[in-house]
Formats: sequence, structure tokens, C-alpha cells
Amino acid sequence: MAIQAQPETIFKNLLEQVYEALKVRNANEFQLKLWDREAEKLLHASRGDGLEIKAHLAAVRSDDEECDRLYSIALRTADDYAGAAARYLALLATRLRPEKLLEVYRDVGAAFKGNPQITRFVEGLLASEGFVVSARKLAEELFKMGSFSAAGPAAESERATQFVSVDSYDDADFGAPVAFAKRFLASKHIDQQGVNLSPSVSEENSSTVFFQIRTDQSPEDAVHTEMELFEALEVEAFPLESQGKIVLGLIGTRAVLD
Repeated sequence: MAIQAQPETIFKNLLEQVYEALKVRNANEFQLKLWDREAEKLLHASRGDGLEIKAHLAAVRSDDEECDRLYSIALRTADDYAGAAARYLALLATRLRPEKLLEVYRDVGAAFKGNPQITRFVEGLLASEGFVVSARKLAEELFKMGSFSAAGPAAESERATQFVSVDSYDDADFGAPVAFAKRFLASKHIDQQGVNLSPSVSEENSSTVFFQIRTDQSPEDAVHTEMELFEALEVEAFPLESQGKIVLGLIGTRAVLD
């Protein structure tokens, strides 16, 4: 007797494939149509899961309006609301839509309370987008959870944001230069592999946070790109970046063989 895959397993496998296509931007229309059919089948077993897959497919097609529409319905029908909300935030980050990400987070953030695994994931996600005000609050929640938060070691972002003075500032103030840097790299078709956060070693401003974006470049090329980024940031003159409260840098991760 054949053993049928459970809807949860089908959803997980399908989501991994579609999300990978979203990150590397390499899906052709034939593959997308195959996934469309799989999503339609999944709808009959789990409406929320099927809608999530369709929302991701809309994102792969760069149809952000349809993606948002589908995810708004998916969240209302999801069996795992907190998980679905966290995946939506991750999708928005991948699509370089931090403004929408912050808007959605403010709507769904209450769903993460008391869940250390998801809270830690969302904290890191917000921090990597420059939203250090909200990230700091989540880091403080994790600290208050005590031993219950030991689902994973404290991330560097959890420690880094504690050094940032957030008085009179909001997430948008901190996030603007980070969003600009990520879009600057995307405009040059430079793949981004993540963000490292740490308190700056500057003795002049102990509340500075250092954002290092890892790129698929050689270290030498990353230095050149970084200089171009600095010139562009100087033109934009973001207040917190100009004041040194946020310092941006690039890391080239591609190995160079002699």
C-alpha cells in the first residue's frame, strides 16, 4: 500500500522550493506553473498553507500587491498563525520591502509573545533590517523569559541592540540607511548573504551599532563596492548614519584562489 505524504510535509517541501526560487530568482514559467498546480491541490487539504504557497509564488513573480492580498487571507485561515506571520516577514525581507515588513510586524507582533523560538527569529530579522528599536524590545523579552528562552544561544544582535540609545528615534530612522544599502547592492546585482550586527568599537560613541552586510564578492571587490556605497550614503545624508549612530560596511565572502 502506498503511503501518502501528509499535507504538512507537502507544504514544508513546497515552501522550501519556492522560497529558494525567491532568493535566487531562477524559476522559469514552466516550473512556476507546476508549483501553481501543487498549491491548488494543497488548498483542498489546508487552505491556509495553500494560500501561503500562492503568496510566495506571487512574490517570485514580483507581484507584491497580489502577494500581500493572498497573505492577508492566509493569515486569517492559518492553523499556525505565528509561524505564517513570521514567514511573511521573512518573505518581505527577501523582497527588500522593509517598510511593509515593519507595517506587518506592528500588526502581527503580539502573536509571537511567549514563543522563544519565533521571537528569537523575528528579533534577528528585525535587527538585520535596521529596526533596532523593535529588535531591542524583543531581546528584552527574551531576557525576561530566562531559562525558557534557552531554545538557542543569544544572538549577536540581541547583545548589540542593548548598546543603542533609542530615545527620540524610531525604527524607520534606523532602518532607512540599511534599506538604502541593501537596495544599492541589489541595483548592482550583488547577492547579499546576511547581516552581522555588533556594537561599534568607536570610543567616541558607545551607542553606535555596526552593520556588516555579507556579499558574494571577493574581499577586494567588496572594498570597492563599499567605497561606492559610502559616496551614495553621503549624498543621501541619512541623519543617524551621518551622526555615526549607524555604521555600514561590506564583507566579501567569495574565496580568492591564488
